[in-house]
Amino acid sequence: EAGGIESLRDRHLAYYVNLVEQAEPELYRSNQVFWLNKLEDDLDNLRRALEWALTTDVESGLQLIVFARFYWEARGDVREVESWLAQLLENYKETDSLCVKALVIYSKILSDRGAFAESQKIANQSLEIARTISDKQAEAFSLWGLGSSLGYQGDVRQGMPLIKQSLALYRSLGDKLGQATALDWLSMDHDDGERSKGYILESLGLYRELGHLLGIAICLMDLAELTIAGGNFSSLKPLLEEAHMIYRQLESQAGEAHVLMFYGRLAFWQNNYSQACNYFEQSIQLYEKVGASWSAWSRVHMAYALLRQGDFVQARETFKISLQQFEKAGYINGLICTIEGLASWYANQGQLERATQLFTWADTMREKMDDDRPPFEQNSVEKDLAAIHSKLDDAKFAKLSEEGGVMTVEQAIALALEPVDEINTRK
Repeated sequence: EAGGIESLRDRHLAYYVNLVEQAEPELYRSNQVFWLNKLEDDLDNLRRALEWALTTDVESGLQLIVFARFYWEARGDVREVESWLAQLLENYKETDSLCVKALVIYSKILSDRGAFAESQKIANQSLEIARTISDKQAEAFSLWGLGSSLGYQGDVRQGMPLIKQSLALYRSLGDKLGQATALDWLSMDHDDGERSKGYILESLGLYRELGHLLGIAICLMDLAELTIAGGNFSSLKPLLEEAHMIYRQLESQAGEAHVLMFYGRLAFWQNNYSQACNYFEQSIQLYEKVGASWSAWSRVHMAYALLRQGDFVQARETFKISLQQFEKAGYINGLICTIEGLASWYANQGQLERATQLFTWADTMREKMDDDRPPFEQNSVEKDLAAIHSKLDDAKFAKLSEEGGVMTVEQAIALALEPVDEINTRK
């Protein structure tokens, strides 16, 4: 009633900018749980500060996101952070290092939810600004952002050289956090399993040295992915258990969802399909709670488990939902994985022609992307193809394979989703 609310809110905003600036280096060090909890306790105040910044001080608003990015990554709702960044960046007219960092974080969030075209556009913009202002630190971050955006889309050939450039810059700057981040992302190139493992272990060592729990957990999960790709399930559980413990310590629901998905994959390859479905269902619920697009991966894995159980009706419906999610996101790796699952479904239903075309399309796409199937997945596909080939003569099989190999992505999706005669559905 007495007035002065504007001055009070200005002081409130300045206080929280100062708090997150103080927190920034602590959020990737051994005391990060304390600082995560401190920021969590003040989440409503951070939101009020962001609201005020939108109308009065956009620079301070961006600082609230950029300085606290590891808090938002560990505990934030992806949708909320994306909304704040979209509004703040729209009104921020400076081309400086703060703008670059905010654009990279925004690009990463867009990738996480599958908006790859927009993510790549934003990442390119950040790199252009970083080079214009001759800021090597910002350039290294932008190179990583663009490289990871391309890698998310499955374009490893273009993405990895950019991340190597980022690593070289971070090394020249002596930035251990940047080096650890770039090294872990270099492991996305699975052409050489031992080299990928070496990158992850070097990254893990740097993260352990820094005490960055979130980075440690991410590396453990990437080691788990590499372990699965190699078919070595016996050494998987300790990696998952440590990562799960860290994510719980960080109170990261997205991280816990990721671990649950991996537990489901482990149960699947141990032929415990019912348990696998339980893990995948829990994972989907947590992913969707925080707005993470990775729920599509848990869903497609669950569809495979349902298929192995013989629940053909539910398997097809689950494949269909995941395919639509991947199509909306433009996530080609996810599309391939899902269409392979539907091809196996059609093979089980005696729809041999459609199965042959879809398998061949997937093989052709994998060859174009230089993305080989892990050996245990390849064995499963080969069994389906052998069963199909035993019932189709060579000429017919060759003709169908040729047709599948030249299909566009859109044609493959349409064929995969084309209705089937219900009498062919066994359950």
